[in-house]
Amino acid sequence: MAIPSQVTGIHVKNLNISTREKKIYWDPSSDPTVTSYNIYRSEVSYGDFEKININPVTDLFYNDTVPLTEVYPFQWWYKVTAVNPDGESDLASTLPSTDLDIDAFNNQPFDPAIPQALSEQNLLKPDDGTQLQYLRSTKVNPRWFLEIRRRHKWLLEMGGTKVWLLKRKYSGQLCPEFDQLRNQHRQMAVGAVDPCYGTKYLGGYHTPINIMISFVNPNVRSVKYKEYGLEMDYTASNWTLWEPNLLDRDIIVRVDTGERHEILNIKRTTWRGVVLSQRFDLRLLEPTSILYKIPVPQL
Repeated sequence: MAIPSQVTGIHVKNLNISTREKKIYWDPSSDPTVTSYNIYRSEVSYGDFEKININPVTDLFYNDTVPLTEVYPFQWWYKVTAVNPDGESDLASTLPSTDLDIDAFNNQPFDPAIPQALSEQNLLKPDDGTQLQYLRSTKVNPRWFLEIRRRHKWLLEMGGTKVWLLKRKYSGQLCPEFDQLRNQHRQMAVGAVDPCYGTKYLGGYHTPINIMISFVNPNVRSVKYKEYGLEMDYTASNWTLWEPNLLDRDIIVRVDTGERHEILNIKRTTWRGVVLSQRFDLRLLEPTSILYKIPVPQL
């Protein structure tokens, strides 16, 4: 006997938006020795999945009520593993869930091994230029849509800059330094060890991933932004592609200079309701910030 193979066909369906209840489905394992399943949840598609079921799951579905987060929009991802007497299937190699309520063009999980990959072969294409499909209740010709996205990707790769993206955690185990009564995290002193890097959740940020962004000239429209009595550069709007989804207070680390910036004021450029790019401001972080202690890989 050996551990089961990976679970496939994982999908998610929103049951109630108000209560944040979701239903996770998956295909049954072909291994007759499988006795149960485990369900894992993450804020991002590429890592840091945490087990959410307390007891073994013997059905082929699981209902989950996701945490109430401090930010919006928010999308949750799930992985499911199969369990038999010899162990559990490989979580790392399991593909994350597909959200059935997201349109087909935004359905593909982000692959950190292929920065900003555009999987056009996975997008629906008509046999002729006249065929239309419904996309969020709007008739859109997929060929036009693909061409717009292709140009965005080409422009970014020609003039973009490699950065590490550090996505801030908004759920998980509370930081030991979190003050529950004051509902805030006590900022650690410079030089101290902070396992949460100034956030309220253990680990602070998700696993870094490499993406491309286009920086606006930092000398243009630069103003000053005051925080904790310090003046910091507040740079004009920059942009990147539609995936991965950015949120305010995420961090980017420039690969070429090592500078670290906090993402603010995100605005999404859309075409007929579909996100084509994300524009945002950047606040330059001081080297003394606790956020400079977050480790990132070397390229």
